[in-house]
Amino acid sequence: MTVLDATIKGLTAKTALIVTVYNPDVNELERNLRSYINQVHHVIVCDNSDSAGISLDIQSLLGSFPNAQLLCFNENLGIAEAQNRGIRLAASQGATYFIEMDQDSSLPGDYVERIIRSYQYLIEAGHSVGGVGPVAVSAKDGAYYHGVKEPQGLMKVEKTLSSGFFFSLEAFKAVGDKDSDLFIDYVDWDWCWRSNVKGLGIFVDTELAMQHMLGEGHRKILFFSVGMPAPIRHYYQYRNGLYMLTRRHVPLRWKFERAVILMLKLPVYMFFSERGKARRAYIVKAFRDVMSGKKGRLVD
Repeated sequence: MTVLDATIKGLTAKTALIVTVYNPDVNELERNLRSYINQVHHVIVCDNSDSAGISLDIQSLLGSFPNAQLLCFNENLGIAEAQNRGIRLAASQGATYFIEMDQDSSLPGDYVERIIRSYQYLIEAGHSVGGVGPVAVSAKDGAYYHGVKEPQGLMKVEKTLSSGFFFSLEAFKAVGDKDSDLFIDYVDWDWCWRSNVKGLGIFVDTELAMQHMLGEGHRKILFFSVGMPAPIRHYYQYRNGLYMLTRRHVPLRWKFERAVILMLKLPVYMFFSERGKARRAYIVKAFRDVMSGKKGRLVD
């Protein structure tokens, strides 16, 4: 065994995988768990479900996996708070590295070893690392995140998705908790931007592709391909997007681009898409709640 292989083995032993779920399809969750359960020593499933029946099914499922642990909240705390609590629990049990996952995603059989190898390469090359993620590919339509169409090695980016993201406890302490006020949308990007400000780079390993559910896919509307989330996500995307425009750690270029995108997509979502009435209601509420300073979970 080489020194690098021994180092990777040691890091793997200290890595916990944090899975956040909300009313999942338990059969799909089981398939996804089986793709990575044996790649790490410890998996913590953070259950945001508000269905008691589903939570019981998850508890029963995890009984089949000796290295899996359930952290059940009996309510939806949001992805940020669930991840914070999962990370803190894993750290209290000795983990010093983490990989975040969501309920819809699976991993290739050698993913953990490869992402840790990429991380260690960056460290040995002298980089200050906030974390390393994969290239996400939409499970619905094959759309690539970051615009990557073919492997290009390790690439430094401003932000990336949380699913499949590998980072250290040291980086988490330096950057701080995920922002629970955001609840869901922009949580991962916000943390990456704060990591950049702290001098900790965010990287993507373009050799690693991971299927991920990117909303409800893309739809062709008025000659354009538009990402189409579930209607309720418009609330968080618009509310949190507007909040992001006021934060100093968010890149100025992104603020300008996002402001333009939010405004251009507004009539598309409200008048030229399926379930337009519901989308309109959520977007209007988002603007109202920004004006009143409302954060956290949507309250009807």
